[in-house]
Amino acid sequence: MILLETQNVVLRDTLTKHFASQRAEPLDITFVDFDGVTFHLHTPDADDFYKLLLSVRWDCYSQLVEYGARDLLQREYGPYLNETAEDGWHASFSIDPRTIEGDKGR
Repeated sequence: MILLETQNVVLRDTLTKHFASQRAEPLDITFVDFDGVTFHLHTPDADDFYKLLLSVRWDCYSQLVEYGARDLLQREYGPYLNETAEDGWHASFSIDPRTIEGDKGR
């Protein structure tokens, strides 16, 4: 039996390290999850390395949208979900750890 994590370890560890750092550094990584979702996490603003852009691409995304996936993303990720995705990606999320409220340890 294969036990799969409920979250992407690369994404979790990269975000944890980035958020915990006293000095943000440039970041640009692309990685794939076990289910074929491709992620692109980077710092798009050369003047502000705290701001992150996370984009996702998934082969079946257009089918999921037919069943309300975009509405689900909007409901779950609200202010972080960009109106338009980064070129070549299906959905993009803007993240600035300085503006995230709530449990800083999550």
